[in-house]
Parts: sequence; structure tokens; C-alpha cells
Amino acid sequence: NNVSEKYTDKSIKSVKSKVTNILEHLVNQQTMDQFSRNLFQNILKILDRPVLEPITNLEANRISEISKGKYASWEWVFGYSPKYTFSNSISQPNLDLKLKMQIEKGIIINIEANIDRKTNPEYHDALEKLTGARHEFYTILELLLKDNYLNRLEHFNVKEFCHLLF
Repeated sequence: NNVSEKYTDKSIKSVKSKVTNILEHLVNQQTMDQFSRNLFQNILKILDRPVLEPITNLEANRISEISKGKYASWEWVFGYSPKYTFSNSISQPNLDLKLKMQIEKGIIINIEANIDRKTNPEYHDALEKLTGARHEFYTILELLLKDNYLNRLEHFNVKEFCHLLF
């Protein structure tokens, strides 16, 4: 399966647009540095600001605090993502797995799988632990690696299983 087939959501799809290089549209050839300075000066003219003051150390520290406290958090980066469904199927000698997970705000809220507890108890138990977890590879890997039952099984590779979930 390719990645785009695994994830479905109700978001608006991007419209493909032609991409161009600014250099092709300039009358006078400029370096990137010259272009950046000219662009910046023109923005200042439009905003009617003759000079832009550099930020103070106090302002820089506050910006850094806000960035680390809010914008670098998992909740900000992933927690506001739209609802989506992840689907995957795998065929192995002892396993024919069809999996569908509903993810909301980055959290796995529901899992549907054709796993029989008697036939494949390890897969059943692993999937059972995922409801309420973040749909994030290393979070799920850590969660499953902590499980004593799964880690004792020689035929069950936790890392390989985690790759099926993305």
C-alpha cells in the first residue's frame, strides 16, 4: 500500500499550482541577500515605518519561552490535526491482518481489526493497548516495549508491528 491510500480524512485537498523561481521574474539580477534586503525595505515603506528596531534581549527571551511552552509541544503540533482514518493490511504466513484506526486530535480513539484472540493473541493484545495512545511511532513503540508479555514472545517483533501502524 502506498501512504496516501493508508490515510483518509475530510480535509480539503490541495490544488496543484505551478511553482516558479523568483529570479526568473526579476528585471535586475540580484543575489538572495540583495533581494531579501529590497523586499524588507519595500515592506517597511508600505507599513510606513522608516526604521525597524531590533528586539531586546527581554523580548527574545519571552519569544523563546512562548515558543518552547506552546508551539514546540506535541499538543500544538499534532493535537489540532483533523480527524483521520488510518487503514493497512498485511499478509504474512501466520497472519492476514486488516486494520482500521480512527484518530482524533492525534489520539487513537477506535481500532477495528480482523484479529482473533485465540489465533493471534499477541496482535490482539497489542492492538487493545493502543486505544487512547498518541498515533506517533515512538510513543506506541515505547508503550508496547514496556509490555512484559509481548516482549517475551520470540515470534512477535514489536518494532515491525509498530511499522504496520503508519
